[in-house]
Amino acid sequence: MCLDIHALFDYLKMNPFVSIIIPVRNESAHMRETLDAVLAQDYPSHLMEVIVADGLSSDGTGLILRGYSLHDSRIKVIENPQQTVSYGLNAAIRIAHGDVIIRMDSHSVYPPHYVSTLVKAMETYQCDNVGCLIETVPASQQPACRAIATALSHPFGVGNSWFRIGAEQVREVDTVPFGCFRREVFRQIGLFDVELVRNQDDEFNARMRLHGMKILLIPSMKVQYVARNSFHKLFEMYFQYGLFKPLVSMKLRRVASLRQLMPLGLVLSVILLIVLSLVWPFLLWGVLGGVSFYLIVSVLVSFVALRSQKRLNEILYLVWSFLILHGGYGLGYLKGIVLLPFRAVLQRTAKHVNH
Repeated sequence: MCLDIHALFDYLKMNPFVSIIIPVRNESAHMRETLDAVLAQDYPSHLMEVIVADGLSSDGTGLILRGYSLHDSRIKVIENPQQTVSYGLNAAIRIAHGDVIIRMDSHSVYPPHYVSTLVKAMETYQCDNVGCLIETVPASQQPACRAIATALSHPFGVGNSWFRIGAEQVREVDTVPFGCFRREVFRQIGLFDVELVRNQDDEFNARMRLHGMKILLIPSMKVQYVARNSFHKLFEMYFQYGLFKPLVSMKLRRVASLRQLMPLGLVLSVILLIVLSLVWPFLLWGVLGGVSFYLIVSVLVSFVALRSQKRLNEILYLVWSFLILHGGYGLGYLKGIVLLPFRAVLQRTAKHVNH
């Protein structure tokens, strides 16, 4: 009998109950594929629940969710009337039963061993949050979509973001996408910050590290992340990332990294030189020189990135993707600094862009 109890204890330790939480809004194009991937996990089905927080979707996402929940009792659908990711995550966490909570995204497709691999890694490495690499895939095979996906996985586009550009070995990092958390983490440091329409993962992971918790990236597994399907949506996404970064820095009482400040520096330099050129017209040459240098570097990087894949016909699309990514982030960051004293306006700005 004692042996049976010990065996049961070991089984539960290696196979804890898992709550998968997914915040969504207007994701009908990807929802079925994401849910199919979640339900196909090789983790014991009786030890898993899926909680989807729907932010009042208006594109049929709700109907898809209800259909899935009727056919599989593991799926629970809750409303997220505030419509932002942080509120949705927190609402799902509050009703979750799992000792382990995995945050997923509806723009992604997960391999069948995703849950089991992360749970095993958490126990093996005794970490508090663990995630894997992202393989950014284009929304379609159109040149613009392929270029956007390339920009989002290239160091020139996203810097040393390890989960995007790749890693060779298990490493401790500042943040991971779609984290697998011990429930105890939320008991100790609280939930996601509802003031943050974007960057809530970065802030939460930074809070974890301030409390001495360990975050690991495992390179042995990849999640397919479907990139935005237009330059307009790419700009919106990175504008919002930049918009909330100053607020995150203020909350954490620390300056952003050089990688995060460079797009702001680029935008500020151009704006400042243009303004000063009204008094000293010769400074316009500085604007032209700076922009030309950026474009030359961008063209060279794009050429190297695309040549080996025989996709040189997409070079202008990739240059434009880099420019939109950096420009959107820099402009958003600048506006975020200006709006820091007016947080309500900051949130309304983000929600307006998001809609």
